[in-house]
Amino acid sequence: MTEFWIQRQPASGGRQSPVSTNVFNRYSWNVINLCLFALSFFGFTQLVEGAEPSKETSAETVDQRGIEFFERKIRPLFAERCYQCHAANSKKANGGLLLDSPHGIRKGSDSGPVIVKDDPGSSPLLVLIQSTDENVRMPPDGERLTQSQIADLQTWLNLGAPLPEVSVQEDQIAIQSRTHWAFQPVIEQVIPTVQQNTWVQTPIDAFIISALEQAKLSPAPQADKRILIRRATYDLIGLPPTPEEVAAFIADESPEAFATIVDRLLSSPQYGERWGRHWLDVARFATSDGPFAFTYRDYVIQAFNDDLPFDEFLIHQMAADQLELGDNKRPLAALGFLTVGRKFMDNHDTIDDRIDVVTRGTMGLSVSCARCHDHKYDPIPTKDYYALHGVFASSHAPGEAPLLGIDPDPVLHAEYLQEHHKRQSKLDDFIREQEAAVLTEHRGLTAEYLMLSREPQKIEELIEGVFGLSDRKILQTGARRWLAALNTMNPETDLIFAPWFAYAALPSADFVVGAKSLSAKIANDSFGHPLNSHVAKMFADDPPKSLQEVAERYGKLFQDIDTQWQQLRLKSEQAPNSATIQALPDREQESLRHVYYNNESPGNLPSGLMRGLFPVSVIMQMQALQGPVEQLKASHPGAPLRAMSLVDSPHPHNSRVFIRGDASRPGDEAPRQFLTSLTTGEPQPFTQGSGRLELAQAIASRDNPLTARVMVNRIWQHHFGAGLVTTPDDFGLRSDPPSHPELLDHLAWRFMNDGWSIKKMHRMILLSSVYQQVSDNQHSNETVDPENRLLSKMNRRRLDFEAMRDTLLFVTGEINSTFGGRPVSLKNPEQKDQHLFSNRRTVYGVIDRNSLLPLFGHFDFANPDLTTAQRDITTVPQQSLFFFNDPFVMQQASNLATRADFQLFDTTEQRIQYVYQQLFQRDPTPNEIEIANQFLSTEESSATHAIPPSNSRPLRPWERLVHVLLMSNELMFVD
Repeated sequence: MTEFWIQRQPASGGRQSPVSTNVFNRYSWNVINLCLFALSFFGFTQLVEGAEPSKETSAETVDQRGIEFFERKIRPLFAERCYQCHAANSKKANGGLLLDSPHGIRKGSDSGPVIVKDDPGSSPLLVLIQSTDENVRMPPDGERLTQSQIADLQTWLNLGAPLPEVSVQEDQIAIQSRTHWAFQPVIEQVIPTVQQNTWVQTPIDAFIISALEQAKLSPAPQADKRILIRRATYDLIGLPPTPEEVAAFIADESPEAFATIVDRLLSSPQYGERWGRHWLDVARFATSDGPFAFTYRDYVIQAFNDDLPFDEFLIHQMAADQLELGDNKRPLAALGFLTVGRKFMDNHDTIDDRIDVVTRGTMGLSVSCARCHDHKYDPIPTKDYYALHGVFASSHAPGEAPLLGIDPDPVLHAEYLQEHHKRQSKLDDFIREQEAAVLTEHRGLTAEYLMLSREPQKIEELIEGVFGLSDRKILQTGARRWLAALNTMNPETDLIFAPWFAYAALPSADFVVGAKSLSAKIANDSFGHPLNSHVAKMFADDPPKSLQEVAERYGKLFQDIDTQWQQLRLKSEQAPNSATIQALPDREQESLRHVYYNNESPGNLPSGLMRGLFPVSVIMQMQALQGPVEQLKASHPGAPLRAMSLVDSPHPHNSRVFIRGDASRPGDEAPRQFLTSLTTGEPQPFTQGSGRLELAQAIASRDNPLTARVMVNRIWQHHFGAGLVTTPDDFGLRSDPPSHPELLDHLAWRFMNDGWSIKKMHRMILLSSVYQQVSDNQHSNETVDPENRLLSKMNRRRLDFEAMRDTLLFVTGEINSTFGGRPVSLKNPEQKDQHLFSNRRTVYGVIDRNSLLPLFGHFDFANPDLTTAQRDITTVPQQSLFFFNDPFVMQQASNLATRADFQLFDTTEQRIQYVYQQLFQRDPTPNEIEIANQFLSTEESSATHAIPPSNSRPLRPWERLVHVLLMSNELMFVD
């Protein structure tokens, strides 16, 4: 090319000028670069506009150009204007959106993706940046993005929002969960071969001694018989043995002597009271949130006594209402596991409480931590939480608690029925009176209902449910019923309401003229079809002047018919031997009466609907009458027992994920199904109603790696003071590993193979050598195993609150062994003397979670607001002060020292020996006898005044001695 022409406009006219070759040489590279840029831009524009790349341009090249554009334009933009709020290291990732990683950009915000590839212009990322609404614009503060920056963002979105490929490290939780010990299947373990095989009495011992041998430790000697029977008796029934039982066991030299003791204790009805209480801790049991909570407690105690298979026990507690129970309705009480928890104003909190007790209580997983976000430590996504949320959201308490079919005492039941009839009659009479008042007011509004039917939009504008405005509630409810009824009628042929439709169709401006014509037709019987004669008479001779007047005439007609009906009924009731009037004698009047008295007629109201229309003052009066009825049901010993049950909703539904746990921000739907991390393959949605039964079956399945492990660990914990896993309600990734993993799996496998029998598990543990070791510290290996995790000796344990209180009653001969029943006040029963206390076992006491006795807190009682797998063990001054000063302790000291058999002994030494036998099941040593004698002598010669057991006198010397011994460690600790 020798010449290059450039078209240009001269400054003041003239022709175009050729540019010589020399000029080209001067400008050539600039022009070539400009052309290349234009070609490049043209190709780039094709990509921006969504054109397909040419055959010469590969997709890889296109993506690479887009990624380069992202790195050059978009990432710096995000870093400058967005990372302050939308980066992993920002103080708050607003809306859950992270723009500092490809994964975060692709994932989007809590509300969903921020990039729509099929429609880039509608991408929320772009929409928010372009928004002019100050409440939603991005960035929320400072200057808006420039038009150039917005154009860059648009260009990147049109390219398909390409992002650099980064090596995404696999989720560490997912990696760890695949190998986590608690999530592995439970398999049969090979019983180890050990050197000290003569020490092995049950397979448990082989695992224990194997670990001891590896640590070069030796087990402690076997405890003596008195310690063994005391240990086993406390462990299994929560009480000390009697002196006679100890003496018989010591005298029994047969090899099966201890096995006989264990079997006797397991068969005792007191066993269920002890081990049922352990489960009630898990179930966050209290008696204050329902009048029949105690039926759940009694079910649990009986289930343990019956050795109900644990898998069946769990299914009862989550889905007894889904089972074929036949005539035995008692398992319905098991649903208290779900229902005895705290009642929250927000139903989502109630559901959260139920999810927690089910998952943490049975499987040691804190699924509730996934309510607002994916679990931070365990493989539980938020969607798993809401899968279970849907199960419990699809379940509700029935209108009336179902009967358990347990017949009360006939005499007491007759008393109950008589009193119940008296209280219920007052309530029923009051309700009937108020329903009649509502119905009267409703029927007096007929004209207004007819007028509102012409402007249905006004019906929805009426105020409903506002405090005190029951008349508005009646008006809206009645208007809806009348509108629905009128919409079902034929406006041209209805015998009663055809004139209403005809008058209502008249133009308002010409109503008077049109009404005269209509009335004339009605009078001349030329309306076009027959009419009810009473309706026709109402309009024939007196044309209405407005539609309002038409409505009022209808209202008066129905009221007149109703008055005739009431007068006729009253006359019939007053006449002797007359039959009950069923209808008005006039057929056409009777058809008008039906507008008020047929069940589905608009002038009538169902009884259940009327109660919702009562004014607040009436509701309060009704509740005041309802309270005594419910109180009688809950407290009278002759009242039929009921279950705090659940039933499935008629239309079970899935819950939606609440974004950040906020119910007002529903996200994706979560199908009702089991936890994904405990399911092989894809979880299958539940199909049977709410899914509670399928959930229970999944939890109680042999294929579930957690349930059996968790339960046997808790059984072990209550026998040894600590579980093989020291975090009994957390088997997740942060749990402590088991001290003997093979033993834990052996126990879990054996537990399931033995039919999920808890009593068989007890027997195997108690008959082992490891259980029968002494707890003396001189046999400990504190330097190698300071926490005794390897169990080279037994652990000394302090009595829990129930065993402590029951022991004080038992050793003084005052304990009441009655089984079950309504809860009793432990502190101040109905006796007038404030120093008299209930002698029922502690498990039967009132537990008011809203006003828990301070004494419970002093002695580490389980918090009834939470599922508790292991109680705290504290030592606080209040514990000592209780034994020193509490009238209950004083009372028990007095009870023992005044027992009839105590008074039979003649000598001081015999009495001292008797007291030691009752308290410690052993004879006192000579030194103890000497100290006791000195104490008695000092007390008798001094004027010591103690806190009295009653208002009448101070403690006597023998009572003081017993009081001192009741405070001893030997009584309050188990070796």
